[in-house]
This record gives sequence, C-alpha cells and structure tokens, in this order.
Amino acid sequence: MKFICTLCLLLSGSTVLFAQSKTGYINFQQMIGMMPESKLAGDSLNILQEKLNADGQQLVAEYSKKVTDFDSTQHTLSPAMKEVKVSEIKALQANIQKYKEMSEQAMNTREQQLLTPILDKAKRF
Repeated sequence: MKFICTLCLLLSGSTVLFAQSKTGYINFQQMIGMMPESKLAGDSLNILQEKLNADGQQLVAEYSKKVTDFDSTQHTLSPAMKEVKVSEIKALQANIQKYKEMSEQAMNTREQQLLTPILDKAKRF
C-alpha cells in the first residue's frame, strides 16, 4: 500500500514538473486589420479624405482662375490694381496652405477617434 501511494505521488509530481506553459504570439497589426470595426473606420476615413480633397480642389481651382485672370489682364491694370490683385492671390495661397494644415489635423483627429476604441478592444484580447 505504501508502495502504491509513493508511486502515485511520484507520477503526479512528474506531470507537474514536465508541464509546459504554452505561449502564443500574434501579430497585433494583422489582428486589428482583421477586425470588422477596422474596415468601417477605414471607410469612414476615406469618405472624409475625399470630402476634404474636393474642398481643397475648389480652393485650388479658384486660385488658378485668379492667376490666369491676372496674367491676362496685368498689362491693362494700373499699378494700384496690380498690387490689389497680387495681394488677393497671396491671400488665396495662404488660405490653401491653412486648409491643407487644417485638413491634415482633421484627418489625424478623426483617425484617433476611430482607432482608439479598436485598439482598446484589441488589447483586451
């Protein structure tokens, strides 16, 4: 009886000693890319990007129109009118630059708003 108890203790002890911890690795970026929320966020960002690009194209078109008008009429304008037109063109250039900065900031902010919950959910797994 003593022999059987000793044998049982040795067998149960050996299984504990030889048990291995199983560790798995996962590609975090790939996991996020596979989440359905990630696709929805990407679609939303694409829509925002297209809208911002369309608005930016309108500003560029207005700028181009002003430049071509100025180029065609600059010979007939008085120096004071030339100065006014040049200042308008410079103001449009500044507006385009501000719009680019604003649109990049808006994209970054929206991306953070959309991706933060997705990243939090992925970290919980």
